[in-house]
Order: sequence, then C-alpha cells, then structure tokens
Amino acid sequence: MKPLTLIGFMGVGKTTVGKALSQKLGKPLIDTDQEIVKYEGRSIPEIFADSGEAYFRKVESSILEDQMDKDLIISTGGGIVTNERSREYLKNFFHNFWLDASLEVVEKRISDDEERPLWKVKREARIELFNKRRKLYEAVADHRISVDHLEVNELVEEISKLYL
Repeated sequence: MKPLTLIGFMGVGKTTVGKALSQKLGKPLIDTDQEIVKYEGRSIPEIFADSGEAYFRKVESSILEDQMDKDLIISTGGGIVTNERSREYLKNFFHNFWLDASLEVVEKRISDDEERPLWKVKREARIELFNKRRKLYEAVADHRISVDHLEVNELVEEISKLYL
C-alpha cells in the first residue's frame, strides 16, 4: 500500500488530522515541515530568510523521496506541490488526500501565525498564492475533501474509508 499523504494549503489542518489518523490507523506520522526543521536545525522562517524558498523546497522534496516505500502517513507543507519533482513523487508513489478549505476558513485559522513566511504579504498576494496552489493540489490529489464544515474525527473517518 502506498504511503498516505495529506496535502493542502497552510492552515487546513494537515498536521492535526495526520496525528489523529496516525492513532486510528496505527501508522507512524511524518510531518515534512518538522523534519526539515530537525534536519536544518533552524526554524522555517530562518530557512526562508537565510537560504530562500527554493532551497527549502529542495530539502522538502528529498524528505518526501526518503518516504516513498514506507508504510506511514505524511503531513506535507502547504507548498510542497510547487516543486515539480515533489509533484512527480506525489503522483507516482503516494496516495494523496487534498484537505481543501475556503480562503475565508484559512484566513481565520492562520491570521496571527508568525511562523508562515509566505503569509506575511498583502491580501491580494495571499489570494493569488491560494488560487495558484489549488490547481497544483488538484493535479496530484487522489481524493479532495472539503474541511470547512467537518470536525477532525469526521475527516479521519472519511479518509480511513477511502484509504483502506
């Protein structure tokens, strides 16, 4: 069985759902953002400031590549789909669940989050980023699940039914 990945925009709940799904399915959870921080020994904002987004995406893609043949759940960073190599890995080696939220829900959830360097821009730029990424999530997703009106336990049940 392919590893299960949770993809979607920042703030949609990938990490939270991943933890609950890990418990339900008895599979380990890898959070790519946490793995990058551990590997780099610095925070995501520091990586972006010191080395840039392209470097971050390269490390992220390498972490994804290392998980291809493992029986686990992966909570990805929201921008993983912006890297062509990562998209190819996702399409070919993973079972991808797109946790989709409306822009309004995302804005509510992460409005005060200082750990998201790509969110610290004008609203027009955030809308553009949101819309651009939606097309990329759709291109690699095996399943799309709207999270706007579902609780974590409902999402876990839905994903479990589709995955098993």
